[in-house]
Amino acid sequence: MVTILISPARADDVTDLIEIQTECGLSQWTSDGYGSEMERLDSVILIARDAHGQPIGFIAGRVIDQAHPPEAEIYNIGIIPLYQNRGFGTQLLSEFIEICRPQDVTAIWLEVRASNINAITFYRARKFVGQDRRRSFYSNPTEDAEVMSLQL
Repeated sequence: MVTILISPARADDVTDLIEIQTECGLSQWTSDGYGSEMERLDSVILIARDAHGQPIGFIAGRVIDQAHPPEAEIYNIGIIPLYQNRGFGTQLLSEFIEICRPQDVTAIWLEVRASNINAITFYRARKFVGQDRRRSFYSNPTEDAEVMSLQL
């Protein structure tokens, strides 16, 4: 079994985050976008590395403590194809959830492309439930988003 290390992403990880998002076909954020996100106090960006220190995936989101009760949002999660279907995405998601719990987060929300059946299946297997559909939410190509949530 491959061991991974999950830790908070740092500014010098931005290039790795961009490479992972590109390899995984995720929404494209810029270096400045990641840099700005890392400066936010409510931001949670975790990077996963294999035993050799090579980046293999990440999760990016926020804890929205202005909501009553507090909620969280996941903006991006991805594991490079070579490491997919080995439980690493679940480990990243679990770590994100564990960061949310002490902040009294009651729900985690996300949007996923309606055509991304693999991701929707992944989330449903982890008790996320479909809540809504946002028409033409994504561009390049234009596509609906499935809104999902997990109650903690």
